[in-house]
Amino acid sequence: MQTNQKSLKELLTELFDGTLEQSSQNQDRFDEGGEHVVIITTSVVNDLMHSQKYTFKRLTEIHPDYQGIMFEHVDCYGGEDMGATYWSVWKFTKGEEEIMVKFDGHYQSHYGTEFLEWNFVEPVQVMVTQYQNI
Repeated sequence: MQTNQKSLKELLTELFDGTLEQSSQNQDRFDEGGEHVVIITTSVVNDLMHSQKYTFKRLTEIHPDYQGIMFEHVDCYGGEDMGATYWSVWKFTKGEEEIMVKFDGHYQSHYGTEFLEWNFVEPVQVMVTQYQNI
């Protein structure tokens, strides 16, 4: 059950900006098994940037404000042989609200990936002109 009436956008902003982590630093949280749980924003963001759902899924299981949020991986780009650009897009849904978030990063073969920023996004079709041999 949700303990407050924040919008999905507010909840995601609170999580991805680190506000949730800061506000819960002095609050003990335990899951059903009595295990102490610490919400680490960087872990959630890094997992989502790497197209992994595990820490966000765990958050939706233990934190009352985030229960009921559905999410799915939509698209990603980057990695070896794809240049320095690295990003991942997720769709989050709660009730009637639906929001897409893009996690931008940077890739280097000798270093791996690094998170840079996140933004709310929407899909937009663009026309691309290519020049092909005739």
